[in-house]
Order: sequence, then C-alpha cells, then structure tokens
Amino acid sequence: MTAITETTTLLELAVMISEALTAAGITATLSGGAAVSIHSQNRYQSKDLDFVTAASHQDLAGVVMSLGFTPSSAQQLFEHPAAQWLVESSFAASQAFLVQ
Repeated sequence: MTAITETTTLLELAVMISEALTAAGITATLSGGAAVSIHSQNRYQSKDLDFVTAASHQDLAGVVMSLGFTPSSAQQLFEHPAAQWLVESSFAASQAFLVQ
C-alpha cells in the first residue's frame, strides 16, 4: 500500500481508505461532495469525504488507525501527521467522514 504523504490527493486518500475498508470486510460507499468533486474533476470543491457504512465505530477506528491515523482530542476524530484531512466517524449515524 502507498504511504499517506503531504502530497496525497483527496482521490488517492479516498482510494486508500476504501481499499483498507474492503480488505477488512467493511462495505463503504463514497458519497456527498467528495464524490461530486471527483466526478466533476474538481469543478466542485469539497473539503470532506463521506464514507457511508454500517460498520461500528470500533471497526472503523481499527482500519483508519492501521493507516497511521490516531485519535485526536476532538470526539470521534482521527488525524494523520501527513494528511490534509481528518477522519471522523459518526457511530450513531453509522457513517464515516473525512473532513478538512
């Protein structure tokens, strides 16, 4: 797997997380503004990625932490020292979000 760096793009990060989720047996779908941004070749700019999933917060946390993200001081947020985006999981809504 490619390492997350300061130059990792939104699309590359989405792919890395999607592949890691799939490898862990977690089904997730990219939705929202990031999907529009990617589809429109960045004509619409989104600052977050929404992965809709029914996985538990614990399962999601295990996957993103395996990619080098760590829990931040904010509730349900994960940060990576090289990534421009944070990973947020919403346990009650069964969704995971990446926000910048």
